[in-house]
Amino acid sequence: MLKRLLIALLILVTGTAALIYGRNFLVQTAPIKDSALTATIKLPDIKIFQRTVAPEGTKLKMPIDAGIFNAGTLWVPVIVYHHIGTAPSNLSSADQSMFIKPEWFEKHVKYLKDNGFETIHFSDLDIYFNKGTPLPVKRPVIISFDDGNGTGYTKAFPILQKYGMTGTYFVITNYVGHGSHLTWDQIKEMGAAGMEIGSHTLSHPFLTKSLRLKEELVQSKKILEDNLGVTISTFAYPYGIYDEKTVALAKEAGYTTARSFTTGNGISTGNLFEIPVVRIYANIGLDRWNKQLFASGKPE
Repeated sequence: MLKRLLIALLILVTGTAALIYGRNFLVQTAPIKDSALTATIKLPDIKIFQRTVAPEGTKLKMPIDAGIFNAGTLWVPVIVYHHIGTAPSNLSSADQSMFIKPEWFEKHVKYLKDNGFETIHFSDLDIYFNKGTPLPVKRPVIISFDDGNGTGYTKAFPILQKYGMTGTYFVITNYVGHGSHLTWDQIKEMGAAGMEIGSHTLSHPFLTKSLRLKEELVQSKKILEDNLGVTISTFAYPYGIYDEKTVALAKEAGYTTARSFTTGNGISTGNLFEIPVVRIYANIGLDRWNKQLFASGKPE
């Protein structure tokens, strides 16, 4: 009888241990399927990284201040928007996903403000890594806009000013003043108000296939500088597509940073010309926004 009890106890203990181990394994490695990004994110060990989804109106309780970690990498989320407005119904679902309503954009900006984030520019990353100048804020974020759409001025710019934030506008120079794109006067006004202006090429081609690769990088920079009277130091690759030759020419053209379209938050001297981003598609709520903002995590 005693032998049977001991065997039963051993089975119970072994089964409990296996259950606990299996549960911990699932917590640490279970993938999160994000349909909007069509990507699977693997959760890191919860003992190293801390994640949370903050309810609207609450303060974050995770250590998210900027700092050096993992041998010289800075944690700075770089957020990418395209259109701030309502998507026309005749667009494809992919094109519609590039639009975010102004009220949702404001929710995002307010969230950043409420949780202690302050905006910096790509030029701040350059002087931090290459000149050793400390970042001007404790909890940095970069808000960027691709393509130079006019809604960046009519919709986004007033919201950024309302919350004391700035943005970086990547402009396609051939499109300036045409259709629904920004005008030179609008770009100048935003630049004077503290917004950063970057190049997004002359015509938004696939750079790895372009026969005018050097011209797209060099001439777009020159046109912006001639019209704005400021040095243009940052660049964004159209479609996020580039190769070693493109990176080399961006450096040769005089840019000090370049933004990719690869997801992530870690920035270092090794990827100043391949800066990763947080991509925003459609009108995501603050729960999804929080998940995407901290998708790469940060060490405690």
